[in-house]
Amino acid sequence: KMLLRGREYYYHDGPLEKRPNEDIYAVTLREIEGLLYDLKMNIFFSKLTGDEEDLIPFKYNGNFNTGHPTFTDDGNRMYFASDRPGGYGQLDLWYTDWVGGEWTIPKNAGPGINSPSNDLYPKICNDRLFFSSDRRDQGYGGLDLYYVSLLSANDYPYNLRAPINSAYD
Repeated sequence: KMLLRGREYYYHDGPLEKRPNEDIYAVTLREIEGLLYDLKMNIFFSKLTGDEEDLIPFKYNGNFNTGHPTFTDDGNRMYFASDRPGGYGQLDLWYTDWVGGEWTIPKNAGPGINSPSNDLYPKICNDRLFFSSDRRDQGYGGLDLYYVSLLSANDYPYNLRAPINSAYD
C-alpha cells in the first residue's frame, strides 16, 4: 500500500516505524522539489490514510537531513539520524523525548555512539540500539551493523562482525 497516492518515491524514502501504543507511524520522506543531490530527507507522522493532509512534519525538521526514526518500547523516545549542527560527524544518531504531548529539542546521542563517519538507520530491539555505520576504526568496510545497550550509559558500539558484516554494505 502506498503511503501517499500519486507520489513518486525517491532514494531514502522509508523506513516506516509504528509508534508503540499509538495509531501513528513515523516515516522518512525525501523532498521532491530541487536538485536530486541536494534534496533533504525529513520525518513525517501519519495515520496511513493515503492523504497528503494526513502527513504531519516532525517539529525539528530543518535545512538538514532528518530521518530513519525508531522508537523505544514505550514510544516515549524516538531515535533518528541527522546531519544537523552539533554532531560528531556526517550523519549522527539523535534522540527526542515525548513530554507533555510534544517532542523535546533533539539531543545528540553522544560520542560513545556517534563517530566522525555516518551513523544511521537506527532500530531498537530488546533494549539495544542497532545501527549502521561506515566508521573505519572498527569496521570491515562500507556500512557495518553495530549495537549498543540502552541499559548502560557507558556501553560502546559493538560490531556484529562477519559473517553479518563484510567489506561491503
